[in-house]
Order: sequence, then structure tokens, then C-alpha cells
Amino acid sequence: MNLVPTSPTRKKYVMMPAFAVKRRIAMDKREDALVAWVEATPLNGVEMHDPEIGITCAGALYNNVREVLPEASTPKFSVTWPLPPKKLCDFALSVNKLYVVEETCTYFANHVKVLDIEVSVPPQGPLPRGGEVLPAHIKAAFGIGEPPHPAPAQGLPAPPCVRRSPQDVCPRHRRHWLLYARYRRALQGCRFRHRYGSIALNGTRHGAGSFW
Repeated sequence: MNLVPTSPTRKKYVMMPAFAVKRRIAMDKREDALVAWVEATPLNGVEMHDPEIGITCAGALYNNVREVLPEASTPKFSVTWPLPPKKLCDFALSVNKLYVVEETCTYFANHVKVLDIEVSVPPQGPLPRGGEVLPAHIKAAFGIGEPPHPAPAQGLPAPPCVRRSPQDVCPRHRRHWLLYARYRRALQGCRFRHRYGSIALNGTRHGAGSFW
């Protein structure tokens, strides 16, 4: 049996104190290279609109902010680690008030405050600290009311009855309907549709879900 020679890499992968000092220097160099890259990459840009309001956000919250506040200026970060400090400072200087919209963490707020940038609180109060931040939360925080909804329609006819008899089912699916009506208690609910919708009942040609 021929063994493939390998080179020892203990200094790279075994983080003893003597090795960790040199690896920390290498890690700092990689992070500096990443910061230079995120500053120059076109993946991180800025969408300038109204200079009165600037909102820092990323991910799904970017779509929520654009939906609720289309006139606000927002940086569009596709790479959020590490954050580009120069772009954040330039964006903060280009707007009068800077807000941070994020959920379940303070990642953006901490990085912005470290850069000595003032973060404003929304006019109607801060956003929820936990859970998902929805467009309704952003509207409430910035004092944006809901648009008027039309009144519900009146005098509509009642929906037709959904119960069927065997005579109302086509002959091709009548046997399936009768089997389901017989075993309704055992097969009711979504489990029947999802688990048994692709198999045949009692050796029939068509699957059980074909009569839905």
C-alpha cells in the first residue's frame, strides 16, 4: 500500500498560543483585503433619492423599506460582512437623518455607531427588537397610515354548495369519490391529499388525488 506523503500543517490548524499569534496576523491581512474588496465591488451600491431620509438595511428588509418609503435613500449591500466603512460614512454625510432598519440583532447599528455616525430613532418610536419586521411595523414607526380600503361588496350571491353526490361526479372519478366518502374520517385533512394523492386506491389506475 503506497501512502501519499503529506506536509505537516500544525501551525495553521492547531491553535496553540505560539501558533495563534502568527495566524492572527494572517487573519487580519485577509480581513483588510476583504474590506478593500467590499469598498470597490459593484455589488455594494447606494440608491440616492430624497437626501432628507437615509435608511441602512439589507436582505428582505430592503424590499420592505423600498415598499413603504420609496422616496428614502438606501444603500444596497449585497455583501454585509465586512461592511464598507467608507461607503457608510459617505452615505451618512449625504443624508440629513440616518435610520437603521434591521431585525433580531443590532449588527448594522453597532457598526454605524463605531464609525461615530449618529443613528436617528424613527419618529413614532423604535422598531420591534425581536421577530420579523414587517412593512406594517415600518409604517407604524415612521407614522405612515394605511391607505383607505374600499367598502366590502354587499348583496353578493351565496357560494354554491360544495357537497357532491355520486351522480354529480364523472364516471372516471366516481369510484375514488365513493372510497373517500367511505373512509372520510380516516383520510380527512391535508395528510390524505399530500401523502396518498400520488398512489392508487385498491389498485385503481388513477391516483387518489386525481379526483381533487
